Amino acid sequence: MKRSPTNVTLRFLVFSSLWFAALELAVSRTTNSWHITLQFAGIMLYLAIASILIFRTSNQVEKATRSYLKRTRKLLKQIIADRNRRWAVLSSLPVPVWEEDFSLIKRFIDTEIKPQSVSELKSWLLNNPAQAKQLSQKVVIRSVSGTTLKMYGAETEEQLLNGLSNVFTEKSHDVFIEEILTFYGGTYFFNAEVEQKRLNGEVFLASTSISIPEYGRHDWDRIIVAIEDVTEKNRARTIVDNFFNFDINLHLICTPAGDILRVNSGWENVLGYKQDAIVGGNFLKFIHPDDYEQSRSELSALKKGGRTYAFENRIKHRNGTYLTFSWSAVSPQSDNIIYAVAKNITEQRESEIKLRDAALVMSSTSEGVFLCSPTGNITDVNQSFEKITGYSRNEVIGKSPGILKSGRHNTEFYDAMWESLVNQGRWEGEIWNRKKNGEIFPEFLKVNSVRDNHGAIVAYAGTFTDLTTIKDSEDKVIRLSTHDALTGLPNRGLLEEQILRAIDHATRNENLLALILFDIDNFKYINESFGFKTGDNVIKMIANRIRSSARAEDVVARSNSDEYAVLIENLDHAKDASVFVKNILGKFTEPFDIEGVNVHFSIGAGISVFPHDGQSPDILVRNAESALYKAKSTGRGHYSFYSEQLTEEATTYLHIENALRTALARSEFYLVYQPQLNLKTNRIEGIETLIRWSHPELGTISPAEFIPIAEQSGLINEIGIWVLENACHQAKQWIDQGYEFGRLAVNLSASQLNQKGVVATINEIVARSKLPPKCLELEVTETFAMHNPDKSIKLLSELRKTGIEIAVDDFGTGYSSLTYLKQLPIDKLKIDQSFVKEITEEHESSAIVEAIISLAQSLGLKTIAEGIETKYQWHSLENQNCDMGQGYLFSKPIIAPELERTFLSKSTSRQNHQAN
Repeated sequence: MKRSPTNVTLRFLVFSSLWFAALELAVSRTTNSWHITLQFAGIMLYLAIASILIFRTSNQVEKATRSYLKRTRKLLKQIIADRNRRWAVLSSLPVPVWEEDFSLIKRFIDTEIKPQSVSELKSWLLNNPAQAKQLSQKVVIRSVSGTTLKMYGAETEEQLLNGLSNVFTEKSHDVFIEEILTFYGGTYFFNAEVEQKRLNGEVFLASTSISIPEYGRHDWDRIIVAIEDVTEKNRARTIVDNFFNFDINLHLICTPAGDILRVNSGWENVLGYKQDAIVGGNFLKFIHPDDYEQSRSELSALKKGGRTYAFENRIKHRNGTYLTFSWSAVSPQSDNIIYAVAKNITEQRESEIKLRDAALVMSSTSEGVFLCSPTGNITDVNQSFEKITGYSRNEVIGKSPGILKSGRHNTEFYDAMWESLVNQGRWEGEIWNRKKNGEIFPEFLKVNSVRDNHGAIVAYAGTFTDLTTIKDSEDKVIRLSTHDALTGLPNRGLLEEQILRAIDHATRNENLLALILFDIDNFKYINESFGFKTGDNVIKMIANRIRSSARAEDVVARSNSDEYAVLIENLDHAKDASVFVKNILGKFTEPFDIEGVNVHFSIGAGISVFPHDGQSPDILVRNAESALYKAKSTGRGHYSFYSEQLTEEATTYLHIENALRTALARSEFYLVYQPQLNLKTNRIEGIETLIRWSHPELGTISPAEFIPIAEQSGLINEIGIWVLENACHQAKQWIDQGYEFGRLAVNLSASQLNQKGVVATINEIVARSKLPPKCLELEVTETFAMHNPDKSIKLLSELRKTGIEIAVDDFGTGYSSLTYLKQLPIDKLKIDQSFVKEITEEHESSAIVEAIISLAQSLGLKTIAEGIETKYQWHSLENQNCDMGQGYLFSKPIIAPELERTFLSKSTSRQNHQAN
């Protein structure tokens, strides 16, 4: 029951009134003698009861007061604790925070302005700018955190509790008005970047987040403000924006789906598109159709958080053409946005196209070849690259060679490689790479930078050779890289290392060392006759025989397929090496037992001596090869020391061989024709086709010089096909023009005739030219015809069945067997010019010529003499019944138009051509 002071007073008043009324009634009903006594007793009793009531009431009030004070003190402590906790929380936040009271502003709006809506309040504030500005002075700052003092440069909290006027700028007031309108509209969170100033007057940009907690939204008496100084952030953002808008490259921000969010002015300056015209569109619609799928795949890869370096594609210009760009892009997974920069490399790519056109030879080399853009993207590879690495051309175009990285080399290795390419223009060395199937393999890599006329790098060209096949372990890789897998002997690489070591040793001890190269003659016939497995066994047998003849300290190596090397140290005289060589040559007089058959091998040897013939491994090897080449040209079973002349011959050989490889592609060959006349009628009955070579630097090169090199290098097959094709087309052209010339003779080399499918190839060429086979004559050497008579008979018979005539060239210089000669399907014997030259007025001996003519007549063959230069030779051959002749007496080899004018006639009656 509640006992308020008013309630207690009223009750006491009612009690007193009733008490005295009852006392008065009691007195009135007694005698007068009891009045005084009764009144005194009533008053005393009243006082006793009143005292008791007053005591009890006072006691209850005291208890209630003590309880109230106790609760008040507890509540006050709680309020102080809550305020301290709130202050601790505010002070611990990473950004400055303070607490404000907007209740005076709220009361002013409700009582003075009394707006009916937000728009009405906004109208009043705009129409009363002075009063609106004074609203900031009604803000009461309740508390600030320590970090806030530091940001504003205040030393004490009191410096900021005076209000906002000392930190606001003109722009701050505009944002403050927006804040009030936001709160009045029922939204209790406001965020903005606004200018403010420190107490020293310095202006800075502040990001403010202002909110009203639920308990303060009615009167706006509790407002929490978080402030962050974003001056530097804004400056950095401005710098980035300015950089982004530079048009030095194409800048792009898009979604992983390709939707464009932002571009720079480069899109207009380079591609002609206005920025606002393409923002919101899709990036892929600008891509060349051939690059679409690759670009889409790259976007998908970036979506997964990847990175792109130097990815290339073609972008459509506003005028409809396409330009090539190299892209670098990144897509942080947290943003789900792609940031990309592209460089226009169109001119660079056009230069590379020209470069590729000039490097068609790369398609035929066994080495892996790749071309890269200046940014390091692969622009082209050859078939050997695909074969070695397992990657197809389409898989690597536009990618970095880094896709081949094995992981065995550190960053410093690749940095040094690029530094060498940039500064020196080249790099070469051994490197480990990884194939598509994951296999790691070693390769010898050469990379060169290609520069334009201004010295700028326009491309990189690289070639590499796979140094080994699949390896089971790293030890096996090392072994195979230094030793021959078949014989176990050191290979050429290790041999060169051993030579370098031996050179150092010989230099210190002032003695000589000799490098001897051995080559097995005609070893290929072992593989052809017995098979490759037996051939491998023979290689081991030869290696064992050479090794058994060497000293323990000598190095025996297999430097090539059928070539061996022996390094001999501590020689006092160069001639000492010949003793060892003679010993080896003697060992090879003993036959080899090959599957029960005794087979003899002959070998040649070339010797170079340090320091006379070279002071480095490569020069000693090269000079030994030169000496070997000389020994083999002398005959089988010979050896030779190196000389300077051999070096010059080898240099010329290599120069011509390299030039031969591009001569056909550059159309440096041409054909000439030498008429073959009937010696009695002097009428043309045939024409021999001869090849000539006009090199742009070396000038005219004699066939006697380049044909042997072409045969040794294997290029003679390709050249021979070219000669036959062009000769057949020329002969068909003469027939179509009505010229009569008999038969056109074309020489075939032994190498061509040994090619698989040679008959089909010749028939195909003749059929393609539409030349009647009867108008074609093929010349083969006597050496070829007699080397393997059975094979020659079969091959020449197949050719002759088509109507083609067969002539044996250089007859008399070989060792013909009459037994086989009469079986050969031939039509003509050509007497070698070495015999014709002996038919002179001073030297009338012509027994050999007479014998050849008589032999031909007995076999029913025609004869033709080469190299007729004098009338005496002509008439002597005519008197001996030689059928035909050719030579400078009648005509040197001439080009087709000159031959037509001089010797060919469209009439059936041909005038004789008299030799002068």
